[in-house]
Amino acid sequence: MTQPTRDDWMALSDEEVATLVTPHQLALLISQDGTRRYAYLHDPASRQDWVRYTQVVADATLALIEMCFALGVQTVVVGMLWPPNFERGEAYTRAFLSPVGLPRLADAQHGKVYGRWNVRARLSGSWRQAEPWVVEEMEKIAQQMVAVTPTGERLLLWEADAGNIMEAALRAALEVGPSQDAVRAALYPEGPEQIHLAIKGGRIRSLNRVISPLLLDRTDIYITNKLI
Repeated sequence: MTQPTRDDWMALSDEEVATLVTPHQLALLISQDGTRRYAYLHDPASRQDWVRYTQVVADATLALIEMCFALGVQTVVVGMLWPPNFERGEAYTRAFLSPVGLPRLADAQHGKVYGRWNVRARLSGSWRQAEPWVVEEMEKIAQQMVAVTPTGERLLLWEADAGNIMEAALRAALEVGPSQDAVRAALYPEGPEQIHLAIKGGRIRSLNRVISPLLLDRTDIYITNKLI
């Protein structure tokens, strides 16, 4: 069988790509790195308007997620928050926990996308290592997402990492404490077991801070110029 060229792939319709991709049950990581720059370039007025900024980012992210599912991807992981986001102070944290921040992940706009693609949407990662009051608020969001999407054929994980997931991975690798499989099951009870493809902006070495290294075994990584 001849290996398809890039031009061959680009000539296929979304439906044809999905037919080829779906049987492989692919898990794809996309990073939200660079959202502020994206919003300011596409809607300069969002610079002074937090509500407008979050709407621009939500629209772009959902469009990207829908494109992934349309191409036959089974699991999409969105690298949303990483430890530095939780270290920028209480005002910043309260902003992303405000009604137009993370709670939007369970709102009507997101719910329509979840329903259209038969998605189970979940909050994943080590966010429970954040301060107690932050964990309490994020637990509410996690429960709302389960209520909105109790079941679904596809899986969408909104990754939020507040703690040092590298330490957990190292302990697992050295068999000090829980096994690697146990740590993975605790962080990702509904899967996936592996990320097959990762697309992000910035540096490769920062990838382990965006997503658990427990999922990055044998991952194909593509670095772009600020995807979203």
